[in-house]
Amino acid sequence: MLQPTPTEQALIHPAYVRLLYVLLKEKGVDVDALFHQVGLCWTGVAADPSLLKFETFGRLVLAVQTHLQCPWVGLDLGAYGQASVHGVVGHAAVSSANLRQVLATLSKYGHLRCDALGYAFTESHRGGRFSVVVNSRHADVRQFLYEAAFATLMRLTETAVGNAFSAMTVELPFPKPAWSDRYLRYGLREVRFDATELSLCLTPDSLDLHCLTADTSAHGSASRECERLLVERAGVTFAQRVDQHLRASPGQHANYPELGALASQLNVSPRTLMRKLKLEGTSYQKLLDGIRQEQALSALRHSTHSIENIAHRLGYQDASNFSRTFRRWSGQTPREVRKNTVLTSAKELCI
Repeated sequence: MLQPTPTEQALIHPAYVRLLYVLLKEKGVDVDALFHQVGLCWTGVAADPSLLKFETFGRLVLAVQTHLQCPWVGLDLGAYGQASVHGVVGHAAVSSANLRQVLATLSKYGHLRCDALGYAFTESHRGGRFSVVVNSRHADVRQFLYEAAFATLMRLTETAVGNAFSAMTVELPFPKPAWSDRYLRYGLREVRFDATELSLCLTPDSLDLHCLTADTSAHGSASRECERLLVERAGVTFAQRVDQHLRASPGQHANYPELGALASQLNVSPRTLMRKLKLEGTSYQKLLDGIRQEQALSALRHSTHSIENIAHRLGYQDASNFSRTFRRWSGQTPREVRKNTVLTSAKELCI
């Protein structure tokens, strides 16, 4: 079964807490009292963009359900928010080319907004299946999360491609509730309960529906920002990102990206990239030299390429320049390294 992205502490974007606050205000609830009850303050939530612990949000949901006597508040919350509530993930989704790309985008980046949920999109000749599963640690608000996710998906689908609900079957992972008629307002082909996960099942034709809000440039920009957030959330340093990009370039015929091109790939300015690498105790040149040294040693020890050929592959204009640089790295010339490698191999054969 699909699993949410594992994290030591599940997190949620404060936009959903703000949205719940406004929704409850409209219902006449004393939300500030509920916030205080669970250790939240509206002023702080409204101003601080930091992700919140999902545990706190869960306590708020339970307090709301108790106070409001409205077990379907998750449906109300999901249907209440515009695409902009979901930030860059929402922008990437609704600017997609078609419904297929909408679902693939949400599958890849959805957990950036709330990693108590996991997403997956699969496709076969019979159509597509978009699935959502709640982390088992949050069983106390499980149905709320599923209903909020369901209503959110309905809202995003309608924003992106219009009413495609008649081509959609929805499966829900809980018994049929007393308020099941609230699911019927979408005009879905079928709603099934007691499933193993929340799933949207779509026909092949519906996946090809063009988005009303399609924008190739906006989708590309939003997706790049999502990628940046993925890296940031994973704790990958800029040095590691630069190293990965340099290693992805084979170095054939000096094919390493220059600093400016690499900065563009990482969606920062060259000056910002240099500053971030400096703060991490390195530089573009140091990282490039380290990879060249590693690849030079490997080529000298494990290939029959000439030293001139190796120098060319690593981006050096001539073998003498490569030899001087290599000696500065290792204390030996390339010819000495190759000679010692041959002698060592010969001794091993004799043994």
